[in-house]
Amino acid sequence: DGFSKRHPRDQDGTLIHLPFISDQLLVVLSPLGIELPPAGKGRFCLELSEIDKKFAFDWYRNNDIDPTRTGIVAVGAWSNMASKRWPIDRYKQILRRLVREYKIFPIFFGGTEEVNELTILREDVGCGIVTAGVFNIRESAAVMARASFYLGNDTGTMHLAVAVGLKCVALFSGRESPGRWYPYGEGHYVLQHRVDCEGCMLSDCRLEQMKCLRGIETPQVLSAARELLSRVL
Repeated sequence: DGFSKRHPRDQDGTLIHLPFISDQLLVVLSPLGIELPPAGKGRFCLELSEIDKKFAFDWYRNNDIDPTRTGIVAVGAWSNMASKRWPIDRYKQILRRLVREYKIFPIFFGGTEEVNELTILREDVGCGIVTAGVFNIRESAAVMARASFYLGNDTGTMHLAVAVGLKCVALFSGRESPGRWYPYGEGHYVLQHRVDCEGCMLSDCRLEQMKCLRGIETPQVLSAARELLSRVL
């Protein structure tokens, strides 16, 4: 059923597109008589408090950013798994282009171990703020909730973005079955290049040199980002 089997495949060996893991987990509740939403229609509710929202508002103001502006992009350009990292130089190209064309303002999210890489990326892009390692989960959620959309890798940051209502341009490697860990719901742009070694579950791909992620081209990502920006600008 796609839940108990790690990576079910078609007869030709291709990985099967699986349902969202959230929907599969919700099914476990059905014997309790709990009414379940249709597949892909569940709703995350972090119940951000007025204190959370004020924290975000004040943080934006203290950093000289209009908290009501459009074009803020939540960026998750790193991952604790090397096999999930789209090349950082491609993020630089994308963000520079979006800054030039749309005057976006990137906010870089992540953990403390990502600060150096994201700081270099921010300097190469020429604008933005690195918040990696600065906020707790709720603070990150509150600040992220004011962004226009999420651009980044398959990370916990991506799922947090979905939880606060953002649409995503999400870049997926081939290490796992497609579908299961995609950003939940509709309206997202998921880019994943299918390869013959998909389903490897590697944390660090050296033999194939990340050909699944390298197969996602910059113009594809730029096109998806432009489409989401067209909805908010």
